[in-house]
Amino acid sequence: MVSLSTVKTHLANIQQKIHARNRVEIAAWAWESGTVRAR
Repeated sequence: MVSLSTVKTHLANIQQKIHARNRVEIAAWAWESGTVRAR
């Protein structure tokens, strides 16, 4: 299991790398870049 603080740290690092303002922008980037896809 991954702790909540680890998840928050990873999200913050991703946010900085892709210059996102929030988690919604991270999700939008992931969708548009093909990192995630519909089931």
